[in-house]
Amino acid sequence: MLIAKNQEGLLVSALENGLNREKIYRCPGCQGIVMLRQGQVMCPHFAHKSLQGCQFFSENESAQHLSLKAALYQSLDNHGEKVCIEKVIPELGQIADLFVGDSLALEVQCSRLSQKRLRERTLAYHQIGYEVRWLLGEELWLGQRLTDLQRDFLYFTAKIGFHLWELDWKREEIRLKYLIYEDIFGKVHYLTKSWSFTENLMTILRFPYQARKVETYQV
Repeated sequence: MLIAKNQEGLLVSALENGLNREKIYRCPGCQGIVMLRQGQVMCPHFAHKSLQGCQFFSENESAQHLSLKAALYQSLDNHGEKVCIEKVIPELGQIADLFVGDSLALEVQCSRLSQKRLRERTLAYHQIGYEVRWLLGEELWLGQRLTDLQRDFLYFTAKIGFHLWELDWKREEIRLKYLIYEDIFGKVHYLTKSWSFTENLMTILRFPYQARKVETYQV
């Protein structure tokens, strides 16, 4: 996790400079004690002293997941967006990796989860009036075949058809794979557009809804 409460009850980020590892920090979800960790492989983060009783945060976050959340947060913040990292949503009993404005959740998904759990989480956001965009880490990138799980990550607009979002940790870029088409042999075809994390992420996420010249390709 990247945020915690300090001894004054204020939220602080592990990305800030000058945090004291000797001070007491608490999880904003369960209020349990967390420790500040700063290593060579993982970006700075907080870890529970004991996970017992915390329903919001887990300790299985990879270096990829932590780093992608941090990079997207910095990108949104640098472009003046109202953004909260690891926003606790008590009515859902879960957190949003990033929450932009008043109604958009961004979920960085780097590992497989059940289709049932994915649908439950997406529906829960919609039921309280929030939109959610799932952004996929390397393990879930689209290849030559669509898995059942990847089908549930697909979005659709009239402008660019079926599409999904990918995050590339090493290249520091966000990718859109769109006009996704599955032929009669089960092979998947698509177009790809990429942007650097330094560009305006909200402008990028609006791309599927903007009017433009119709794109085509031949299979």
